[in-house]
Amino acid sequence: MLKFFLFFSFIFTLTLADSTAQQTVTIYIVSINDVDISGADPTFTLRPNLGPQNFTQTSEAYTISIYTNDGATKKITAQLDNNMPDLCVLSVNMSQAYGALSKGYVALSTNESDLLTNIAPNSIIPNLQFTYLLQIGAKCRAQTFSRQVLFTLTDN
Repeated sequence: MLKFFLFFSFIFTLTLADSTAQQTVTIYIVSINDVDISGADPTFTLRPNLGPQNFTQTSEAYTISIYTNDGATKKITAQLDNNMPDLCVLSVNMSQAYGALSKGYVALSTNESDLLTNIAPNSIIPNLQFTYLLQIGAKCRAQTFSRQVLFTLTDN
């Protein structure tokens, strides 16, 4: 009888134990807004023709890759660290991306200029091509200078 009582007590204890448990899992998905440029820094070497005409030179194509996952429509802007010398204009042309709007050749300054707008939320756009265009006036003096171009991925 004692064996039966101990066996019954053991089964009763097992059936009274909790059959469920819960735990809270916290998940953080980090916002990624990344722009990567590939290709060597461009160099322009100009030997303008003598005469009254302006001179224009286009760079080779470079690529920029855009990654964003924060759910907002984005745009790419660009600006220079310093203004260009007199009679010199540096422009950038960003290729068209699916669903986005390229502004064509945009002259750069120290103010942000829109290059590509309406980039869809949560986009991955690899290897989007862009080119530089340098225009110099006929009376531009001989000089050597560099400018940094800052590309920014920001909300539209």
